This record gives sequence, structure tokens and C-alpha cells, in this order.
Amino acid sequence: MSHTTAAQVLMNVKTNQGYAPDQIERTITLADLQAALEQAIADFGEEAQVVVFSGKSYGADYGSLDCYGDLFEAVDGDDDDEDMYL
Repeated sequence: MSHTTAAQVLMNVKTNQGYAPDQIERTITLADLQAALEQAIADFGEEAQVVVFSGKSYGADYGSLDCYGDLFEAVDGDDDDEDMYL
């Protein structure tokens, strides 16, 4: 019996670009993200596993999406940077 594993695909992300969401200049819309996802499914198949790749010059480059929590949440305009460190 042969064991077949699903393909793994890299999702490129850029990390460490700002200390608050409003400092990020280059973003992607949900519509563009959906189009890229649909193309990736067509190219690699529905069962392909997503591995996040940050391309940092130090530390670990690979990770995963948080499959146990919410992938998306609204940005609260009243966020205080100090709360990040509590």
C-alpha cells in the first residue's frame, strides 16, 4: 500500500512591515486574494497544503495559517500599540 501525501504550496507573506495596521502601504483586497486562491486550487488541487513563507533573512522562514482561530478579524481603529505587549 502506498502512502500519498498532498502537495504543499508556499504562500508568500511579507512580515515585520509596521507596528500598526495603518503603517502597511502594500495590501491585497479580499477579491484579489480570492482570485489568487482559485488559481492556486486550479494549479495545485483542493487538497494542497498551504505553508506560509516569509523570506526573512534571519530565523525561521516557514510557518502556517492559524487553522484553530479566526483567519480574519476587523482592524479596530482604537487599538493602542501598548496592548500588543500585555
